Amino acid sequence: MDWEKTESTDDNGNIHMEYTITVKVKNSAGLDDEELGELTDAIINQVQSTFQGENEDGTFSYTTNLIFDFEGEVEEGDFYFDFVDQVDDNGTPTNYVGKVDEIGDFSSNRIQVKVNRPSLEEMAKVSAHEIGHTGGLTHPAYPVYDVDENGVNIGNERENVMNQGYFGTKVTYDQLSYIRHVMNNGYNATPYNRTLKSNLTPNNIKEPTIR
Repeated sequence: MDWEKTESTDDNGNIHMEYTITVKVKNSAGLDDEELGELTDAIINQVQSTFQGENEDGTFSYTTNLIFDFEGEVEEGDFYFDFVDQVDDNGTPTNYVGKVDEIGDFSSNRIQVKVNRPSLEEMAKVSAHEIGHTGGLTHPAYPVYDVDENGVNIGNERENVMNQGYFGTKVTYDQLSYIRHVMNNGYNATPYNRTLKSNLTPNNIKEPTIR
């Protein structure tokens, strides 16, 4: 269970990249079937809406499919969502609303999402944020607001899904391309655009609740 990518080219030479993310489900919070179905449907819709886009001339585009696999128990090494009442950080309880175990791990990762949130919409946005982390995306690199911690363009940081303070819903074409870069090269395996990173430091940032 993991990320996969499929590339196709149309008759005009335009390239389309389709990401497919398959995840197992652990229901630690004990949601009933209706609640679990509503939540996973909302996450699917949000992820598919967020992780899509194209370059300026429309010659290269991305779409994303998210598939929840409810068959069987979660096992060690699986790529899975864990819907929880409280998110932990290496076993320590936190006030986070979401967290992944490893940024940039496409094939063996735990995505925790706190379920006692005000709305399905908010939980779906948190889930999309955490999915972005599994693809190697990081938070905005404060105080430089238009790139992330890897130096990747994020556009309007308040609208970007990887901003841990504003619950945005968008990613940029550069972020979609960075995911492809990580899938091809591994996270941190090959520099992408890190010339700014050494000069970026946090600046009076409140403690985020999304990791």
